[in-house]
Amino acid sequence: MTGPQGGGQVERLCRAADVSRSSFYRSRAQAEPELDALEEMALRDAIQRLALAHKHYGYRRIGALLRRESWVVNAKRVRRIMQEDNLLCLRRKAYVPATSNSSTACGSTRTWHAS
Repeated sequence: MTGPQGGGQVERLCRAADVSRSSFYRSRAQAEPELDALEEMALRDAIQRLALAHKHYGYRRIGALLRRESWVVNAKRVRRIMQEDNLLCLRRKAYVPATSNSSTACGSTRTWHAS
């Protein structure tokens, strides 16, 4: 019944129900936001659950996890939701060597001089 626009099937059904095609698509568009809102809430819940379980994962890896859970979701949508919910990944601290003195970094305590 809800085939692609211009497919012919919708035209026949609208003619049989004595409804114009524009009214059919308008009523369909008004009914979809409720479904979209429910889907958005479920997706947000899944993203929050995954982001809290994997604090160092960014939107790409969260998107991959969502696709494993059979969500059909775009990376841009995951990124937008993560930004709105302030779920950006935590960056790992960079490696800092135990000492910052370059002469002792290799284990040598001697200084070499040219004579």
